[in-house]
Amino acid sequence: ISLSAAQLDAGLRRAWALLSLFPAPFDLPAAAALWEEPDEGRVLARLQALRNRSLASYDRETERYYQHDLVRLAAGAEMEARLPPARAGGEGRGAIPSPQPLSHRSV
Repeated sequence: ISLSAAQLDAGLRRAWALLSLFPAPFDLPAAAALWEEPDEGRVLARLQALRNRSLASYDRETERYYQHDLVRLAAGAEMEARLPPARAGGEGRGAIPSPQPLSHRSV
C-alpha cells in the first residue's frame, strides 16, 4: 500500500486520504462531493488512477466504489498526518476541546 501511495502526486494522495472518511461503499456523486469536484470526468479519472494502483476498488453489481479495510486504514493514517496539530481551546481542525472542571455538588 505504501509503495502505491508514494507514487501518487499530492492532489491524488489527498483525494485517496479523504476516501478513508467513507465507512462503506460510495458512489461517484459522493466522491465528487467529498473532493468538492463538480467535473465528473475528473472524479472518474481520479478514481480510475486509484483503482490502477489498487488503492480503490469498484463493484460493478452495485456500481459503488470502496476501499479494502487495510487500504482505508492506511488512507486514514495519511489523512491524520495531514491534519494540523490539535490545539486546546477548539482552534483548528482536529482540535481537542479544553477539559471542563468537574462540579462537586452534594446530593
